[in-house]
Amino acid sequence: MEALARLESDLKAQGHTTETALAGGPFILLRGFTVCSGRHEGRVVDLGLQAVPSYPHNLSAAVHVRADPPLREKGNTGDFNVIDSALGPDWQYWSFNLDAVWQGGLGPSLTALINGVMHNA
Repeated sequence: MEALARLESDLKAQGHTTETALAGGPFILLRGFTVCSGRHEGRVVDLGLQAVPSYPHNLSAAVHVRADPPLREKGNTGDFNVIDSALGPDWQYWSFNLDAVWQGGLGPSLTALINGVMHNA
């Protein structure tokens, strides 16, 4: 659970309000996240990041997204593979190589990384 506490602490330090979800996880949830740019700019969604045991050196391979209506259809769209999420039927698992962008914590901040994913959604 050390990775979960560190991920939550890092997101809070970047100004996010967080909550934890242990079912199918552990996850840190960002409720009411406003997409700041791109095709879905202004949409308010819920996001989930799974806390992998090797965080902060590594990130999970996905962002979990809940939006009504969904931002993306399920399936492989070339840039994301969208499938069902462990967080439940209202959530989507957006497979994306977060770890490559994260670069072991040397890349962009978590907030910048999430904003980049949402911008390209």
